[in-house]
Amino acid sequence: MHQSTAFPNRAAALFWLQRWPMPTEIRRTMLQTGLIEDAAGAQWGQLMTDPGVPIIAVVDDDESVRESLAGLAESVGYEAALFASAEEFLQSARQRDSLACLILDVRLPGMSGVDLHTQLPLSLRSIPTIFITAHAVPEMNGWATKPGVIAVLCKPFQPEVLLQAVRKAILQSRA
Repeated sequence: MHQSTAFPNRAAALFWLQRWPMPTEIRRTMLQTGLIEDAAGAQWGQLMTDPGVPIIAVVDDDESVRESLAGLAESVGYEAALFASAEEFLQSARQRDSLACLILDVRLPGMSGVDLHTQLPLSLRSIPTIFITAHAVPEMNGWATKPGVIAVLCKPFQPEVLLQAVRKAILQSRA
């Protein structure tokens, strides 16, 4: 699993941290106790009391994005598994069956995120996927309608928008 690290000289990591409106321990407590409402509503309280910490896989070739997304996920109590490429993700057998959500960059060196999603073995197709991209293209509407795709987000996006999609993905993976 990823061990969260802070890199104060990384602009992307700072972007995520600066966008966070309150200390993460306070926010996590508020989310877990239901003091903050979100799109998942009452199901969120049930999600946080279910056994097992959700594991979020992040596949992005940009290390600062991977680290930032891992820090964001960990700040609300999830674990993060990080991969620099689609090929690395496919080669890793580590905890693939226990993944609750896959955050997948569209443009990757080698195999693209869209190609990875298409080629996932049937046993992994049930992993709810969130595509992220810095390149808005007309094909994005088509990606959003693929089975198992929860959201397609254009970078930069607000952390809360991503977290809402992740919560939706976790609820779907546990249904």
